[in-house]
Amino acid sequence: MRLLWKLLRCHLSMAQTVGFTLAGLVGMAIVLTALQAYRDVLPVFDRPDSFMRGDYLVLSKQVGALQAIGLGSSDFTAEELADLRAQPFVREAGAFTPADYRIKGTVGMGGVELSTYLFFESVPDRFLDVGAENWDYKAGDRDIPIIIPRNYLNLYNYGFARSQGLPQISEGIFRRVSLGIEIAGNGHREQFRGRIVGLSNRLNTILVPDAFIRWSNGRFGSGAAKQPARIIVETDRPVDAAVTDYLARKGYEAEGDRRDDGRAARFLRIAAGGVAANSFIRTALEEECRKRGYTLYLPPLKLCGDNGAMIGAQGYYEYLAGVRSDWSLNAYATRDIDDPII
Repeated sequence: MRLLWKLLRCHLSMAQTVGFTLAGLVGMAIVLTALQAYRDVLPVFDRPDSFMRGDYLVLSKQVGALQAIGLGSSDFTAEELADLRAQPFVREAGAFTPADYRIKGTVGMGGVELSTYLFFESVPDRFLDVGAENWDYKAGDRDIPIIIPRNYLNLYNYGFARSQGLPQISEGIFRRVSLGIEIAGNGHREQFRGRIVGLSNRLNTILVPDAFIRWSNGRFGSGAAKQPARIIVETDRPVDAAVTDYLARKGYEAEGDRRDDGRAARFLRIAAGGVAANSFIRTALEEECRKRGYTLYLPPLKLCGDNGAMIGAQGYYEYLAGVRSDWSLNAYATRDIDDPII
């Protein structure tokens, strides 16, 4: 090390040494900033609910008078599912598999015990919009991982809780709720525990792993083969006229009529502040809008807020609230703001 320093002093002036040192520090700062930006941006494109993964339509058949009196079927046949998958606007299609038995759920909140009959369904994992941990299920386990629609939490907080004088709960607390599950059918009656592992914005149903549905239908079900009544479709052209024409011709309905509310359109409404200052995201959004025929509006760079200011403001209010943590606390970009930090 001393020899290297002597050589540098022989061939470089002090001003050159200082200049090279500053240049090295600036270069390292640029590299570290780029690495941090990459880690911050990656979840936008890599998460299960990323807009880059396409839009999703949940399809069902229109229910008419024959279905109402039990003379018609609203199920999809294997031929209809194959025809749907063959359409040019379909990337992939998967079936909802329902539970074929009776389910009763019980939960206690605020000293009040709630009990009701439930239903379970499953879809292939690729259609989930929740990166749920511990989603796997082994036959015979007493714990059942469950994904609940996010609007269930909203209904409790802004409907039931307010009308009954009960406290509202955050998403973090809601995920810690344990459900008592009673399953009965085929001469069996058994108790299970339901664990909420995620909240879905995409699927308006109570989801359990496909492995659990297969096992439980075999143990508690009637044994009769059933066709799916709902199909989930991944598409990159949700507002295409060809999609509307096909659904009308086949008598299919899109759940919630979400064909005019694609994921890219929803994402554009929040592309502001520090996010809109990222040139990579701006370029991706411009290309995505060009392909889909959308008009993209973004604020100029000089008006984009700074993420650091937002994080600092949150930290300020956490400090005022008396929240403290030790040095074991780490940071990650996708942390839920309601998650406890101590």
